[in-house]
Amino acid sequence: MPRGITSHRLRAALPWALLAAGGVAAAAAYAPSLDAGFLFDDEAGIAGNPAVHGLAAWAEALPAKEAIAGRPLTELTFAIDAERAGLQPASFHETSLALHLLASLLVFLLGRTLARGAGHPAAAWIALAAALAFTLHPIQTESVAYVSQRAEILGSLLAAASLLAALAADA
Repeated sequence: MPRGITSHRLRAALPWALLAAGGVAAAAAYAPSLDAGFLFDDEAGIAGNPAVHGLAAWAEALPAKEAIAGRPLTELTFAIDAERAGLQPASFHETSLALHLLASLLVFLLGRTLARGAGHPAAAWIALAAALAFTLHPIQTESVAYVSQRAEILGSLLAAASLLAALAADA
């Protein structure tokens, strides 16, 4: 074994490596959706919605009562996508996949934090199981492959981030 690498370090790195492998598996599973066009109400909600065709358009539409009552954060992510690459559906699908993978990482961190807090000796493995179930479960397909459902990804991501922040503040 190379100098400086211990079996403890390898054991600690293994859940991270498996989490990364799960992310690669999810990316491979969702890769066909990257070439898909807009689906269902993506046409009206994104392509036909000038308020998400760029950051300036989003900011201009924000004060409207309908914008505040709607999904301003989700629409902000659409506006960022449009700003980055125009109305190319692939850029919207890429962002959805990236957000899903980030949410999966946060699920892992949340699970590990909770299991460690409970004193479980296999905290990383419990967290890995939860994160892989979240990452690869077929129920996620709609929120990843169907751009208009990005609010669900953002909900998962922000819920996990909020819980992690609350646990960190309590520590």
